[in-house]
Amino acid sequence: MSIPVSGVPASPPGFLAVRHVPAGYRTKGGASGSDAYGQSYTLDLESGGGERLTISQRTRSDGLPAGLKTSEVLMLPGGIPGYRGQSGSSRTLTFAKDGIAVAISATGLPFEELERIAAGMLAP
Repeated sequence: MSIPVSGVPASPPGFLAVRHVPAGYRTKGGASGSDAYGQSYTLDLESGGGERLTISQRTRSDGLPAGLKTSEVLMLPGGIPGYRGQSGSSRTLTFAKDGIAVAISATGLPFEELERIAAGMLAP
């Protein structure tokens, strides 16, 4: 079930609902599409200070691609493995659930906030 967050559009059917967004972030844009690899949905948000947050989802019957599995592993709710990555000021958290691969990327947010976003998406 998709429960909309104030100011954030509901995820399309078949994708995980975004149930938590940090205070001060607003939708900048969103896109969905399909290609030979499956369907995708991306939500772009921005804070009042210009910090970016992107939540990308893609249907993947084979789970999370190896390139998104970084060396820093943590357990998310439901025992789902999550993977942290960082490049400069950009932090990324990736995971997969029920055939959906997810990448949450942000500048200016700590990993703990990315984990709260993921926990909301994994909630029943």
